[in-house]
Amino acid sequence: MPATVTKQVWQHCERIADSLHIPTPFSIEEFVNDLAQQRGREIVLMPVPSHLRTPCGMVFATQHTDYVCYVADTSNLHREHIQLHELAHLLCGHTKNTGITPEMSRLLFPNLPPEIIRDLFGRTLYNTREEQEAELLASMIRHRAGLAPAPSRDLPPEIALGLERLAAGLVPQPRRHRKRRR
Repeated sequence: MPATVTKQVWQHCERIADSLHIPTPFSIEEFVNDLAQQRGREIVLMPVPSHLRTPCGMVFATQHTDYVCYVADTSNLHREHIQLHELAHLLCGHTKNTGITPEMSRLLFPNLPPEIIRDLFGRTLYNTREEQEAELLASMIRHRAGLAPAPSRDLPPEIALGLERLAAGLVPQPRRHRKRRR
């Protein structure tokens, strides 16, 4: 990702964030319910195991429902950020396959006929404008929900997220070892 977020990406994400109802206190379930009502489409949060060698998150749409897949076996903060990142793809209007192979689709959805999947968007490349928008919008939502500091235009979102985690005490501080005196 570039070292700075472009003005156009920042403004686009701010416009979307301004249009959202963000519940206080924040609840991902309430946020998803409000978003589904606003969009007029059901949204289903779907945990998946991480051992499938798939992206940590993806979103796919059928005719009436949007499915947000996320790895379940990670920290609460990471899981919520993945969910918000994938929801941001929906909010930004990102659609179509971006690297999810037919084999991966069959592995994930063996009982689902491929023709009913309308759109599929998975995180496989991190340097696209779509990924930058989704990451920034997810960070903006977390900030507006009072869960994180404001994102910075000068830091790549993945570094900003790491700093958020450090500030929230979710990353253990290195232990300082003192030299023993003999």
